[in-house]
Amino acid sequence: MLLNAVVHQDYFKSNRQTQIKIFDDHIWFYNPMGPPKRITIKDLHSPHSSVPCNPLIVNMMCRANFIEFWGSGIERISKEFLEAGLPEPEFKEEMDGFSVYFRKNAKTTETVETGDAEVTDNVKPLINTRLSIQDIIMEKNLNERQIRAVEYVINNGEISNKIYRELNSVSSGTTKRELIELESMKILKQAGKGRTTTYRLNS
Repeated sequence: MLLNAVVHQDYFKSNRQTQIKIFDDHIWFYNPMGPPKRITIKDLHSPHSSVPCNPLIVNMMCRANFIEFWGSGIERISKEFLEAGLPEPEFKEEMDGFSVYFRKNAKTTETVETGDAEVTDNVKPLINTRLSIQDIIMEKNLNERQIRAVEYVINNGEISNKIYRELNSVSSGTTKRELIELESMKILKQAGKGRTTTYRLNS
């Protein structure tokens, strides 16, 4: 939906911005650029002609395989929401623009609020770990390979020199240097020796 807003924004109206607001029960997208003329919201839910107002941006997004040329975005978004068991997005023309409402599934919300305490206890440390590591990443000047490695450790528990090389397509020298940097920053700690050496989160 965010890509849709970028593609269909009216960039000549600099005083009107695309807005995204997150509420307890829904997410709201607002684009000051409404649907193309002669196309209604009902039309958006079925195959319709593509009327790009920013053809250069559309062309770039298509070449990057982020979107398709023909107007299928709304239809595919709605389909994926329904397949995921979520309420279909609500589309409205309002405030001289176009709004989309993504609402929570009431059953899912109830399950989360009354779910198994053991599951909650298991999830909380992972969330806290991600938050603390995110703070460190923001503070330290990590490169993309190191960030990718830290994410791997969070999801898999540890990383070896071999996995680091394969994950980032780098040499043994680069791998050793960058893992030592992560260790010196106290983000990772070494476990084992020799060929069995791995790196884990420094909790």
